[in-house]
Amino acid sequence: MIPDFTIVSFNIGPLTLYTWGVFAGLAFAAALFIALKEARRKNINEDRILDLAILVLVGGVVGARALFVAENWSYYSENMAGI
Repeated sequence: MIPDFTIVSFNIGPLTLYTWGVFAGLAFAAALFIALKEARRKNINEDRILDLAILVLVGGVVGARALFVAENWSYYSENMAGI
């Protein structure tokens, strides 16, 4: 079993950045960088890649929240405002 722990990277005022969030952001930025380089190499419009990146980012956030709510449905079924 993998232990569940959270490591705080650092705080910026009231904002807390966690290690997993920092690395997820770095992975997204690296993937976008590589996709833009490949788009230039293959003569694909870079604006389409950026539009897709925005859709992927929004979809990922919405999907992650939906999964979290589904996994904790016993709590959120009684507290719909918390969704």
